[in-house]
Amino acid sequence: MAEIFVRSAAPLAAVSLVLWLITIYREQRNEIVEHFNRNIWGLLLSVALASVIFLILRVGYRVLSDETNLLGVSRDIATHFQSYNFMQGIYFPDDHYMVIENEIPTRPVMFPLMAALLHLFFGISANNFFILNFFLFVALLFTFYCLLKNKGPWVQVAGTILLAMNASLAWHVASAGFDLCSLLFAFWTFLFLWKYLSEPCSKNFKLLAFTSLMFIQIRYESVMYMPIIMTAMICLHGRETWQRVRQSPWLLLFPLLLTPLVLQRFLTWGRFENAPELPPFTYKNIPNHGAIFLEFFFNHKDSIYPLITNALGLAGAILLFRIYRDRKTRLFIHTCTVASLALLILMLCHHMGRANVYTQYRLFMPLTVVLLAAFCFSLSENKKVLWALSPLLVMQVFMGYRFLNEHRDFEDLPREMKIIEEFLARDPQNNSLFIYHRPGQITSSGHSSVISKYFSYHNDLFRVWRNFGSIGKIYEINQTWHFGDVELPIYPGWRRIPIETYPQSPFSHLQIDELIPEVKGLQDQ
Repeated sequence: MAEIFVRSAAPLAAVSLVLWLITIYREQRNEIVEHFNRNIWGLLLSVALASVIFLILRVGYRVLSDETNLLGVSRDIATHFQSYNFMQGIYFPDDHYMVIENEIPTRPVMFPLMAALLHLFFGISANNFFILNFFLFVALLFTFYCLLKNKGPWVQVAGTILLAMNASLAWHVASAGFDLCSLLFAFWTFLFLWKYLSEPCSKNFKLLAFTSLMFIQIRYESVMYMPIIMTAMICLHGRETWQRVRQSPWLLLFPLLLTPLVLQRFLTWGRFENAPELPPFTYKNIPNHGAIFLEFFFNHKDSIYPLITNALGLAGAILLFRIYRDRKTRLFIHTCTVASLALLILMLCHHMGRANVYTQYRLFMPLTVVLLAAFCFSLSENKKVLWALSPLLVMQVFMGYRFLNEHRDFEDLPREMKIIEEFLARDPQNNSLFIYHRPGQITSSGHSSVISKYFSYHNDLFRVWRNFGSIGKIYEINQTWHFGDVELPIYPGWRRIPIETYPQSPFSHLQIDELIPEVKGLQDQ
């Protein structure tokens, strides 16, 4: 079963991607060209805002080892068109890779597949993930700009700027994560749902169906939106929807295309990062995590930025119910509300669903974007109202920038990986071996890495490879813990390599040491 998944996941995901692109080209080509022609300034604004965000925020990993796992899968897709996640392995000088440990990835392969396409053109590099997220961010900003066209140019510009400066969004767009990709396809899915509710024609049904197919294959939580979307379709256009289903034999392909997703969930079930005594999801987490969510979103002790942003969005959502009275619009607003509440409940049930933890902040990113959209769509076209709000919008931009920079240093693992990357870039030997407790973060970048226990058990074999030149220098990467003025290195008998450290970390610094050849053994951790 594992072999079936590994060999079929990438090809079937590629089929889904091609079908979606063909559908967009055939059904939406003229409308997209029209949007580009009419909103060229909006496109330039989107590119400029995305560039500013990528410049003011340090581009790099945010959530580890999640993002390096995606890089490892994309590397395997680009080289072997398979979907393994590299964990431990040796890269030999003849470009042969000896697998020591591979695993089935826990994330769907659609996003790594997109990055793998860039690998084919620009070479395998983590930078391709950042390039991909840059263009996805531009697409999100431009889509939002076009959606606000009926509100006038002032609201379009202000709304797009506020979206770009959204703290939870901006912090994770300049990363190698898949959260932005998932958010963009969620945006497009509900956009095509609105088009279908407005006009239940075959064209809009295809756009909604194939975009939903893509959305499902980016992250697992996306599946929960499908019953909500189908309920909205049936409530307003039940007969037309049934007719579209009967006239669409291509829907029979969907179970086949989603088979790897089901196999992957079955093969990786139980590989959650929760403690053994804690269930991954339970309703008992809602009171505690809900209190954290309310405090962080509406009563943040360190910054007024989330309070104003989310409070305005909540007020805008309430106003939307008063402004729009027609059945179609109210049904769509109810659908978005139910989908947002479903996501919120799911995240609060998660064992790590704490909104005040920077690695989990991304889980609530769609909610902040929904609140911002509600605020923008509730604005009046009256210029007096916009002029009254303009000081608030300017203040929001500067507070958003400050809020982002206040939270940029709460990331020990990404800082640690940044140091390792800088050292790898300076290492003249590509065949060096690195002993590290998270070897997948290094093997995904194309360098040899194993854990200390494996190196201890096969010490003689590694020495033979080193004597034959198959392996160059051997390094140990660890943290040196500080107790007062005393440094306690985890391993004795190493020669220190001078590297740049990041002093922001309050409790440790990274240490990269070269193994002294005369040392006959290695004390296992």
